[in-house]
Amino acid sequence: MVSKKPPDKARTIGSRFRSAATGNPDIKPSRSRPANWLKWQHMRVVELWQAVALTFDVEPDSLPVYLGAFDVIGDDPFRICPAAYLDRLEIATSNCGTTFGIVPSHALKARGVIDLPEFGAWAAATWPDLPERFPIAAKVAQPAGTLTSKASNETAAERDERCLKEREKWQGGGRLAKDWDKKHMDSTRVSPSELKRRLSAARKRRKAAEKPSTPTTFASGLGARNRR
Repeated sequence: MVSKKPPDKARTIGSRFRSAATGNPDIKPSRSRPANWLKWQHMRVVELWQAVALTFDVEPDSLPVYLGAFDVIGDDPFRICPAAYLDRLEIATSNCGTTFGIVPSHALKARGVIDLPEFGAWAAATWPDLPERFPIAAKVAQPAGTLTSKASNETAAERDERCLKEREKWQGGGRLAKDWDKKHMDSTRVSPSELKRRLSAARKRRKAAEKPSTPTTFASGLGARNRR
């Protein structure tokens, strides 16, 4: 009797992902291909959405991702991907710029550029079923978030002000504010209530900053002194 060779761990992970149902019952399971590790294990700079696909041992380009959808009509290019992938992409998007570095080179945060081994070090601690050939940095030479631009290091107040300015610029071009809101929420994956809170906070800070202060003149200063 010939014993069967146990399945490769990474291959099992990818197979499970490829057979998983998507969040939309009308969409067929992804016809994805196994990742080409002869290529990916030597890569350093990749886009975040690609790195997340590799955590499933899946070739990124084989996912039902339509990158042009966002640039042309503002649609979410990942919306028909399997639910398991979308969950990981949301987690990774939430952590990038904080627990690992990212360069936001595109309006879509998921298309930001990352260091694959650095991402792998974080992903290995987050998902124990990472493919065995996934490149993982033994030790991150620089603090997480080093591979960032100024935008990813901004404070919450600076972020809110930037969002408000971008929205106002969008409206200045004769476009609807609700269209910007949808585009922004798709790219950052923030909730409508959180976006509303951020814009409201930015407006309040502006109003407080624009409030004129009462100038202190010589006469008013003298009067205050005499009242003591």
